[in-house]
Parts: sequence; structure tokens; C-alpha cells
Amino acid sequence: MNRKVVEANIETFSFISEGHGLPLQNIRINFDPSKFNMVGDPDSRIYNKSKFRLDNYRFQESTKILELDIGLTDYKDLHGTNLVESSSDFIDHNEIDGRRFKKMSQAIGVGGWVITSDKKFFLIHNAEWKGEQGGKLDRPGGHPEPQEAVREFGLSTEGALKGEHVKLEIFSSEQKEIRDEINIPLKNQNKQELLGVVFNLDKGGRVGLEF
Repeated sequence: MNRKVVEANIETFSFISEGHGLPLQNIRINFDPSKFNMVGDPDSRIYNKSKFRLDNYRFQESTKILELDIGLTDYKDLHGTNLVESSSDFIDHNEIDGRRFKKMSQAIGVGGWVITSDKKFFLIHNAEWKGEQGGKLDRPGGHPEPQEAVREFGLSTEGALKGEHVKLEIFSSEQKEIRDEINIPLKNQNKQELLGVVFNLDKGGRVGLEF
């Protein structure tokens, strides 16, 4: 089965099998900022909120288990790497999969394809002033937040986060975006399935997890 497709510089790796994506229990998170942060020297002089960073992924076809290697980055470094015009110049073509983008922020974005009970789906129209996809149609989405996970699980620092905390924040963040952007309460949402990972090769591999 060919799970990887590249079209118009958008690379998609699908996790869909028999009409379904991956449930929460099929995801394994290796969270280690000491190993999976961006290669380079981020500028720490400017205050900025942190984001989760995807370093690499591995999908086992036989077990349908997905492993994600995750570190930390921030929104400032996203704009200073993935979102600059020359970002594609820093893709390392000697590496494969997520490691091609080791010099990029790779802040994890999430997006949700919301299918209603009467088989319709939602698109939103982004405000013109948004830094990404301004003025365009898009699915509801955003970013999982390390500080939100710290608060949710009663921890003191991001360094205390474990893989299970990160996984739950990634999944719950998309449900909250759907609640906040298109007003569907959490209680009315079904459990998500992770459909795939998408890399925008025009943006240095800018990554999104699709639900």
C-alpha cells in the first residue's frame, strides 16, 4: 500500500486503513527536548511561548502503531525558519522522513476534518491578518500547547511532561479548536482518529497532524 503521496509540494503520509485513522491507543510519544529539539542556535533573547516540535515519525504497518519523536520549539522560531522564503534551502536531502527538517522549527500544527451526522463537513474562512493561510479556506485547527499540558496535569515545568501527557494534549487540542472555532461542544464530538501527517515542502517541511 502506497501511504506516501507528494502533490504540488505537499507530502502526505496516510495512516488510514479500512476507512479509519489511528485511535489514541495506537500512538506512542517519545518526548525528549534534549534529543528532539531543532538543530541550531535558537534566539532566547525574545520572550515567546513554546510549541511541541516533531522531529521524526515511524509507522509499523503490521501493528498499525505510530511512534512520534517530539521535542520543543516556539512560534518565533517557526516564523524564523519554516515561514521564511528560503526555508526549502535548509531541507537536508541526505536524511529521510522528519529528519530532513532538523534545521526547522517544525512546530506541530493540528487540523480537523469535521464530518457531521448528515455527512457534511466544515471549512472556515481565515481572517486576512493571520500569519498563515490568511484569507483562505481551511479546516479548524491550531497548535497543541506545552503550557496547557503543564497546567492540565498539575506539573511545574515543561521538562516534567511525559509522552502520555504530550499525546493527550495533541489529541485534546484539536477538539478544543473545533469547539472554539465552529462551536461544537466537546460532549458532541466523537473520539478523533489521526488520519495522517502532512509536510509543506514549500515551507521547509511545515508539519501538520490531520484528524
